[in-house]
Amino acid sequence: DPFFGYLKDLKQHMQGMPLIIAEYGLPSSRGSSHYSPYGFHQGGHSESDQAKLSLILTKDIVNANCGGAIYFAWIDEWFKHNWFVMDLEQPFEDRKLWHNMENPEQNFGIYAMESRTKTIDGDLSDWGGDDFEVSEMNIKSAADPGYFYLAARLPGFNFIHNNLYIAIDTYDEEKGDHRLPFTNKEFDNGFEFLLEFKSRDSALILVDEPYSVFTDIYNDIPPVYASRNNNNGEFIHELMLTNRGRVGLLGEKTDSVIVDRSPLVFGNSSSPGYSNADWYFNDTDNTLEIRLDWHLINVSDPAKRYVLDDKAGTKDIEYSKTDAFKIYIFITGKNNGLIQQYPQDDPYSFIWDEWEIPEYNARLKPVYYTFQNYFNNLTPCSDRNNIQEETAEAFKITDYYNDKQGAISISFDNAGFSQYQYALPVLMKYGINASFGIIPELLDDTPGLYELDENIKLKRLGITQVQEIARSNEIAFQPPGNKLIDQSELLSLEHKTNAVIHTLHWNKPTLNRLTQSSFMFVRKMSKTDVLETDYKGIKYTISNSGMSQVKLDSLIRSHKHQWTILVYHHLFDKQTEIPLKISDDILNKFFIEKSDFEKQIRLLRNSNYWISTEANVYKYLREKNESSVQVMQFQNMIFIKIVNELDMKIFNHPLTVNFKTNAKTIRIKGSESDGTYSNRAGFINFSALPNKEITIEVIE
Repeated sequence: DPFFGYLKDLKQHMQGMPLIIAEYGLPSSRGSSHYSPYGFHQGGHSESDQAKLSLILTKDIVNANCGGAIYFAWIDEWFKHNWFVMDLEQPFEDRKLWHNMENPEQNFGIYAMESRTKTIDGDLSDWGGDDFEVSEMNIKSAADPGYFYLAARLPGFNFIHNNLYIAIDTYDEEKGDHRLPFTNKEFDNGFEFLLEFKSRDSALILVDEPYSVFTDIYNDIPPVYASRNNNNGEFIHELMLTNRGRVGLLGEKTDSVIVDRSPLVFGNSSSPGYSNADWYFNDTDNTLEIRLDWHLINVSDPAKRYVLDDKAGTKDIEYSKTDAFKIYIFITGKNNGLIQQYPQDDPYSFIWDEWEIPEYNARLKPVYYTFQNYFNNLTPCSDRNNIQEETAEAFKITDYYNDKQGAISISFDNAGFSQYQYALPVLMKYGINASFGIIPELLDDTPGLYELDENIKLKRLGITQVQEIARSNEIAFQPPGNKLIDQSELLSLEHKTNAVIHTLHWNKPTLNRLTQSSFMFVRKMSKTDVLETDYKGIKYTISNSGMSQVKLDSLIRSHKHQWTILVYHHLFDKQTEIPLKISDDILNKFFIEKSDFEKQIRLLRNSNYWISTEANVYKYLREKNESSVQVMQFQNMIFIKIVNELDMKIFNHPLTVNFKTNAKTIRIKGSESDGTYSNRAGFINFSALPNKEITIEVIE
């Protein structure tokens, strides 16, 4: 089950901390705003399916040993909006006055808040059934904050020999389609909607093509949501876009998903499995009942009788008040030859009373009783269900900060201006710090052009840009070519950039004594795609940026428990600029398109790696290798210290300690993560600076 697998992975990343699922649930709406390949759609569920699927999610949460969960939601919330339909619920402030069954956000409740004055079951007793003539065709309509209803008695009708059509003119008889597909007659009324019934399994609501609300607002020009005068007799399915097409970080494509809202569900609406039933036909009494939620017929606010009537050339979506719905019923043969029209002359007219305060009832949905039964028989797990009874207490410095599965550093060489222009905003957007190699002799007060290769000139960073980069990133010293390092150049670069420099990007095979003493970490500059190397016993892998997202994903998956440095050089925007006169080989090795760079950053951010600068990762690994944990205990107090002989002015990165213990609750003081912790996994992680005493109080 994908949800269960996701919870297990998330709990692993939480490192034993209690995981609370703050919001989960499924709506019992007719409309669906997102499709899930596993069936857990956002909407389109009967109340029976809402209960069954919600129980599956709940069991996943319990079986993953989560700390708890909160179901969304207790009641149906009419005021809620959803991207799927919200632009068409007008005026916006009246949303709370009616219940939109096409809006999933309004139907998540365990406790139904509903206005359903009619039950769709073919029994017309709730209509004043005695008023219906038994031997003649006749119809009635009704309305409430949830639905438009229509009931009819159809003597002699049966689906073996007949089809049924109902044409609805929702407003302005001049607008709409004045012709119907099964007759050549031109009507005075223009129809916006046509209901088609051919069997219990084949019933549709169709919309006159100009009045369709289907649109992809991000890719299409939004249509004018208004009826238009026409007589082409073309009525189409009501389509809505639920999932827009996507291209993933690895280039995988997901097609758009379009839902067809036209099929009308046959069933008894009092049954939980058919809670969203649209119609019912009683073939014994030849009685028909239909309910259409307001959004299906483009009513934007039934409380004030507003229907969509958009005006071209405006940003807003407008609406008009309908005078009445005008309705005809038609019976045809199976070949759609017209047999009967009702009424014969003027259409049946229906108008409903407006309201300021909606009437509604409260009712517990089946999901309530499903949960009641499940929780009544659920044995609560102990807070220590994952802890072995006799765990020997132990302290261990984790391989990487915050016990991450590995480390990644993002590093830049050659001080290209595009790093400031394109890379820095992306890093800031995702809260990631990187290392920027600066060539001192190419750093001027203002950005200038410098020769890259074969008379190709690129813009380089100026002092102002480097100073801005240095506020939240690491500046590294990068001498050109094989030039020996000059101490004065290092001091000058620190002065210009307002940064303390501990890292060198270096391509000489050996280092002199000055180099060894001036820098904490020296990173090799490699021309190969991937190079595994080390510095003072600290292993790392260099990977140049000329790789696809797929190769990067493969690299980070195969380099768990390692330190990988990703080296970038120049970025460009293929929409506005294409690097000219650059060979494909140079382009592939030293340039990356800015959108691909952002995808790679997102890919790294989604991993369970520690992402930090070269200096920070090297500090941590060096400190870890040269540190030990000293422990003293007195009664319920534990005193620990991480001890090493490194220069604290340079090697000052907190180390993460894994404390394996049977204690249920502890309090930590003197660390970088002080607080009181509940032990749910048999261990607690905390971070602390070396050579500083930490106190742990065992509370229970």
